[in-house]
Amino acid sequence: MRHWLIFVLLLALLQGCALFHQSESRMEAQYGKKKETKDAAPKWDPTRDQGEHYTPLSGPYRVKDISELSPLPGKTFFVKVRDWTRGPEDLMPTDSGVVYLEQQSVKALETEGYVHVTTGQADYAVELHVLCADSAAAAPKDGKENPLALPDSFDQNFPFPWSKEYHVFGADPTAAPGCCKALVLLAVHVPTEDKKSRDIYVHRFSVGNCRNELSCPLSACGYAAGKAVAEELGRIF
Repeated sequence: MRHWLIFVLLLALLQGCALFHQSESRMEAQYGKKKETKDAAPKWDPTRDQGEHYTPLSGPYRVKDISELSPLPGKTFFVKVRDWTRGPEDLMPTDSGVVYLEQQSVKALETEGYVHVTTGQADYAVELHVLCADSAAAAPKDGKENPLALPDSFDQNFPFPWSKEYHVFGADPTAAPGCCKALVLLAVHVPTEDKKSRDIYVHRFSVGNCRNELSCPLSACGYAAGKAVAEELGRIF
């Protein structure tokens, strides 16, 4: 009788081990698959995102004020930023602050419930240009028509075509001469229902609280500009 009880206990123990290993295998398969999916998911790297994977915008458009935009959370978006500096004759593009400004912009829009895409076409294509400049140096001079107009020098990866109609920074009449300020040009491109044209909602604003440095590099305005851009996007969207 004693040996029989030992045999029954050993048999139950073996069955329990088998069930445990089966359950463990199922858990490993389940969670292992989830981990594999998570690790394989594409991750946005702003240092590598030059804009070449977005669908370039083209065709007819209408320029409108940003107050006419009625965005809907849950829609997709992408953001591309270009920063500028004053050259001997025209504004010149740089890439010193693009990563930080794009990170702040993406974070702000995701917080509002929008979905960031890294390829193709988005419901809202957000175009941002930032210039850190001395208001006195940005004043018209030497007969130049508009020293705050962006030149037609966008790189091939930039998904937004140059337009004389709206690619110009807004001057800040309240800025004190000799002080660095960030001028921001924000344009939201929204395709029409038939996808044959698009509306461009434009907004211009300036950012203070910049460090006063010689020639006003973007680094003098970078933190303040990033914070202000994020706040404006949160307000608009």
